[in-house]
Amino acid sequence: MVVVKVFGYIADIVGWDEKSVDVKGEAELRELLESIVEQEKLVRIIELIGKGQAKILVNGVEASLSTIMQQGDEVAIIPLPSGG
Repeated sequence: MVVVKVFGYIADIVGWDEKSVDVKGEAELRELLESIVEQEKLVRIIELIGKGQAKILVNGVEASLSTIMQQGDEVAIIPLPSGG
C-alpha cells in the first residue's frame, strides 16, 4: 500500500486527508493520484504545485508527479504558506 496524505486547504479541495492505495508493479505518482482524486480536483492540485504553492514529498523527500511509487511509500502533499 501507498499512503497519500494531504494537508490544509488541499484536504479541503479533495475532501479527505488520508487514503491508502494498492500499487501493483510500477506506477508514477500522477497515475496513483488519478485513481483517487477527481479529475477537476487533481487539475487544481497540479496547478498549485506548478505555481510553487504546494510541494510533494515521498518518504520525506521532495518529489514530482513522475516519481515512481512502490509499496510502503508515503506521499504528503503540503500547501506552502504565502502572504506579504
